[in-house]
Amino acid sequence: MDLPLTFNSDIHDLNKISSLKKHYNFLGNTKLEVFKVGLGTGISFGLVDFDDNGEPFGNEYEIRATTVIKALQEGINYFDTAPLYAAGKAERVLGKAIQGLPRESFYLATKVGRNHQCQFDYSPRGVRETFETSLRNLRVESVDLVTIHDIEFADNLESIVKDVIPILEQYRREGKLRYIGCSGYPLEPLVNLTQLAKGRLDTCLSYGRMTLFNTDLMKCSPLINNSSIGLINASLLGMGLLTPNVLLNPPVPYWHPASPDLVAECQKAAQLCLKEGVNLAKIATHFSLTKCPQTALHLIGMITPDQLENNLSVLKGGLTDQESRIEAEISQMFNCVKTHWEGVEVSKYRQDPKKFTDNLLYGPQA
Repeated sequence: MDLPLTFNSDIHDLNKISSLKKHYNFLGNTKLEVFKVGLGTGISFGLVDFDDNGEPFGNEYEIRATTVIKALQEGINYFDTAPLYAAGKAERVLGKAIQGLPRESFYLATKVGRNHQCQFDYSPRGVRETFETSLRNLRVESVDLVTIHDIEFADNLESIVKDVIPILEQYRREGKLRYIGCSGYPLEPLVNLTQLAKGRLDTCLSYGRMTLFNTDLMKCSPLINNSSIGLINASLLGMGLLTPNVLLNPPVPYWHPASPDLVAECQKAAQLCLKEGVNLAKIATHFSLTKCPQTALHLIGMITPDQLENNLSVLKGGLTDQESRIEAEISQMFNCVKTHWEGVEVSKYRQDPKKFTDNLLYGPQA
């Protein structure tokens, strides 16, 4: 019977995982045979109670831990986190949740470049300190992938090739990681770094560029046609823009860089879905999962079993005829509006790095 490499009879149902085999593929040239959907652990994943010893506990933690276990049982085998997410709390929640699970049954990924104080630090010392802290938070001796986070914020890409990649390669020789990747919002730096690195990068993570309102990733030939790079897509919902929450007040979190015009168009999409009695997030997820086949892995943030079940149902069951019609209609709603926010966050950071970081840690600053 054809089974993925991460199959483990102690936690998986043989018939269920076998039936899902078509949804697994290798991530570029790596030996990571990943399920098409990976579990992302963003800011909200780390928003649980912690005791005086820094140990996550309570009902919110238990919900997230149950989601992790259920995801693994359902075939998801890639867990992604980062020091930035809730200033390291997401790592600590995930680290506790995976205790006792067969380590060979899942792949674990974290990042460097943005540290546990939400600061950018691509220096050799900073990369080492960040990675070592991540290993402690995750309670593991090694991870499968380390991604260089948000490379557009680095002073220059040459310094990443010169200072960051060699450190990660040394950790690989020590057995503390298997593969190295990069991530970012603008696509041009991702293309340029993969070319500068000359085969030393294994994966590339793009976020918010393969959505109902922006499909720039599928037009980026140097990335989607580079078979040696494992392509990862994240933020399928545009960091919340493509959910019913966009109709709330405020429509997006204070930190969201989208323009008012783009938010307004997403609100129109949400209103249409509300009127038609369909789920905008489901339609948006389906669009991202199906429109760019070169993407090996899609990261979706999920903190409850219900969210997990809903996303897996999209992958397995697709859309109804009504939902497909609305998907097509919504995908044409953004032709007259700028659908990306390239440069917005980098500009704010360059103007005042401390304020930019403090906003992430403490909320909007006066």
